[in-house]
Amino acid sequence: MQKKKKQPRPRIHLVFRSPDVLITESSEDLDSLRLQLFKEFNPVGETERILVENLVQNNWEVKRYRRTKTSLINGKYREALAIIYNQLTRPPSNNVLDHDDDEAAAEGRVDDDLINELSDLGESVVVEQWFVDPLMRHKFLRLLENYKLDENSIEAEAIRLLSGDLECIDSILASLEHRFHRTYMLLTEKRRRQLANCPIEEPGAKRA
Repeated sequence: MQKKKKQPRPRIHLVFRSPDVLITESSEDLDSLRLQLFKEFNPVGETERILVENLVQNNWEVKRYRRTKTSLINGKYREALAIIYNQLTRPPSNNVLDHDDDEAAAEGRVDDDLINELSDLGESVVVEQWFVDPLMRHKFLRLLENYKLDENSIEAEAIRLLSGDLECIDSILASLEHRFHRTYMLLTEKRRRQLANCPIEEPGAKRA
């Protein structure tokens, strides 16, 4: 009786990403940044290599948090649209823009037919179609024009909704940029003292 040949097990390829790279980021982009900075500074010795690598990591994190700010604002666009829609389509007695509404009406800028049309459609329809229907987008922009507003007002509302989060991110960015500058100064000071054949002192250190 012949023995059955064992089928070879399929090879499983495990892809290990760098711990410095999130699943939405590119290892190639990080490697490219590292190559650029190492080529620019051409570090000599382990200390300089550590300092340049710190520059790489700081720069990478700055890019990450800047992208995060943009993503957060884009993510709030839908909610901002809904808020502005409800503000501009309420009856005049409930409209938070009463003063602007009276002024717009006096100048003949209020398009009641447009307001009624968008109000009848409802918040969810208008907000959803804003992103896919050029005609709806045009109508909503016309509604904004009734109150001397434009598309920037939607962005401003999204930023207002995120003010606390954005303030936190800005604080992190300021810290990262400070670290980047401090590391850069430490590297340049190290090289300056080497050229002058002087002992190396970390910037800010008190002299005896």
